[in-house]
Amino acid sequence: MVTEEYVMICIDTSYDMESLNPCRYQFQLECARSYCQAKLKSNNQKSAIGIMTMGACAGANVLNPTSDLDKVMHHLELPWFLGGCLDIIRSIHISLMVLRRYDAPSKRKRILLFTGGGPVGIRDIKVAELMGKILKDDNVAVDVVDFYMEGCFEDSKEMLKVFVAAANNSNNSNIVQLQAEKFLNHYEIMSSAKTIFPDAALLKEGEMPKGKEIQAATQI
Repeated sequence: MVTEEYVMICIDTSYDMESLNPCRYQFQLECARSYCQAKLKSNNQKSAIGIMTMGACAGANVLNPTSDLDKVMHHLELPWFLGGCLDIIRSIHISLMVLRRYDAPSKRKRILLFTGGGPVGIRDIKVAELMGKILKDDNVAVDVVDFYMEGCFEDSKEMLKVFVAAANNSNNSNIVQLQAEKFLNHYEIMSSAKTIFPDAALLKEGEMPKGKEIQAATQI
């Protein structure tokens, strides 16, 4: 059964997401497309998904939560500018402001965050904890898919763990940290992150959206 939720998906469009390894950017888009199709196609008009970017000018490209799958998929195909630094704090703040506009007791609220393994803009563990507690107080769950690089930016990797742990309320928040280079395609990534992508299993592989970028990404 698909959970009825308002979801904000935060896409990492920072310089590091593509420069560290181009396949990471494509994988996050493919995972996001499959997630949206599973959430909306299987539960049309009961869940709503919004999109925002997190690179340069974080929050400049925002799609408010909608149940219109075509509108969501179109937004994920936009030619976003890739650059700038990842600003998790600003991105979470904007996402929370958007979700606060929607008040439906029957629906949960969630933020799905993709990060490309670079610096996340959090340097103080107390700030990471505070961010998580704010989401918890607002009853907003958070899922993080972190495409990390072994031995690089370990402090950011730990900050994300602290953030998710502070936001967690009865196991409603999850973080999956994986190396994109070890996967051939986004299906494998989603299978390794079932705590975040359980709804995707409702789609048959033949129904999964297959972006034109995935072929080039898997050849890198």
